Amino acid sequence: MQGIWRKPDCSLSELCTQLRNELSKGKFLLVLDDVWELKWWEKKVEGTLMMGVMGSNILMTSRNKNVSYGMHASYMHELREFSFDQSWELFLKEALREGQTEEDLMMHKIRDVGKRIVRKCGGLPLVIKTVGSMMHTKKMHTEDWKFVEGSKIWEWKMPAAEIGGKFFQ
Repeated sequence: MQGIWRKPDCSLSELCTQLRNELSKGKFLLVLDDVWELKWWEKKVEGTLMMGVMGSNILMTSRNKNVSYGMHASYMHELREFSFDQSWELFLKEALREGQTEEDLMMHKIRDVGKRIVRKCGGLPLVIKTVGSMMHTKKMHTEDWKFVEGSKIWEWKMPAAEIGGKFFQ
């Protein structure tokens, strides 16, 4: 499939034609990660990908159930959000350096700030892991941790975060 990517100014229609030709040659597994909306799928891509060889599969991830329904998913596996205790445990694993414990957070008076940061992660393991990894690079100073807690990024509303008609914060 390397030939598909040689033409940088290729239109979606041309790309779909080339992709259809390649996909008709054999089975494939296509992974579409973190899909937010269906517009691109419904136009030309759906017809292109559905013309693949029998036995081909598309694995798609999304936090929006409507995307799965719209793509006529044959199977949907819904991941549950972490409880606060699970979230806190994962955060500590990522944020603390070797030899550090929750006691170190209490000693530096940042445990409560850390817990508020974890609550803002909404029980989403990838968010918790990412934020925890970032906190791993910070010093155990109240100012550093409060800066992250007060960041405007927590106010962003993203389509992928829409769950049940409500936006995650």
